[in-house]
Amino acid sequence: MAETSRRYHNLDAMRGLAALLVATYHFDRTLVPSGYLAVDFFFALSGFVIAQNYSDRLRHAGGFDGFIGARIVRLYPLFAAGIVLGFLQMLQLALPGMGYSVNWPLVGLALLFGLLMLPSPLTPQLYPLNGVFWSVGAELFVNLVFGAGLFKVSRRMLILILAGAGLLLVSRVRAPHFVDSGDGWSLIDLTVIRAFFSFVAGMLLERCHDRGQRRTSILSLSVALSFCLILVIGPRTGWQGLYGLVAILILFPGIILLGARWEPPTLLVPPAAFLGDISYAVYATHLPIHRAVDNIARIHHVSSLSAFGLFITLTLALAYSLTRYWDMPARGLLSRWLTGRYAAKPAISAFNPCTKSDGTSFICNPRRPPLT
Repeated sequence: MAETSRRYHNLDAMRGLAALLVATYHFDRTLVPSGYLAVDFFFALSGFVIAQNYSDRLRHAGGFDGFIGARIVRLYPLFAAGIVLGFLQMLQLALPGMGYSVNWPLVGLALLFGLLMLPSPLTPQLYPLNGVFWSVGAELFVNLVFGAGLFKVSRRMLILILAGAGLLLVSRVRAPHFVDSGDGWSLIDLTVIRAFFSFVAGMLLERCHDRGQRRTSILSLSVALSFCLILVIGPRTGWQGLYGLVAILILFPGIILLGARWEPPTLLVPPAAFLGDISYAVYATHLPIHRAVDNIARIHHVSSLSAFGLFITLTLALAYSLTRYWDMPARGLLSRWLTGRYAAKPAISAFNPCTKSDGTSFICNPRRPPLT
């Protein structure tokens, strides 16, 4: 059966699973030893989706300003929520009995820069209030390059650019960090290379992808399972760099192509769409929640299993609530303020929690207009 939906439910499911596996990785790295590689999957998927959604629009309407405005509208509300949660978690550390000394001037500076979506200039971490936002900052940088002209580059030139970025990535991956890095100023070059390579790879995949070949197939489950296994497998000591490079250079591009071609059976569309809807909120909020739960568990001697259950429950509940009651209304306001009619148009987006396609959102109120 041909798949006519403009939304990629299989990719949605994998994006949601990736966010949950990253959250699990930060809770206990032994559970998902290669969970950090999910970020490279996010970059590649972003390149695929953004190239599909915005290449023609950049050529014919809205221009660079409209594109950047649309990206800020999409990313900022949950980014701001994640920064505020990080600040609240700092307040928790300052409570009597916690045993921490908080440098409030640096925290205040990090809060100010974070709310502007900028990295903190005086701390080793780029975003000390919520460390995972290094990847969002890197994506915004690549988006600037894309909107400034990368979208016009020919397929042949994209291949050459990808090859050059791949060589830079291979030359830069080494012990002790290998690919598991990116949140600090000391490795900012690797951060940019990781984001740029995978984003360009996603763009090239979009150029090669034939939408007419999409099919509903049970094989979509095997693609999603294979993706999860890549993150769950832990390579032997000394092989992390090679394993990460194989995943980034070969496995993730192949999985995105297969995921874009095979859609899940109808019965699995609702959970796949739900996972896609909350994925960004899970990613943006899980780290402050983890730190808060970890502190509570340490003080009250809560078992690791119970702490993990509490962590996942709070993360999912908050992700759902923020997506529905904060992200969508805030994006509506930002759309009207920043980008007007350009950003208000429905987007063909795997990141869109509201859509007019037959891949209806399972979070949005259907009576509300779709937001980009």
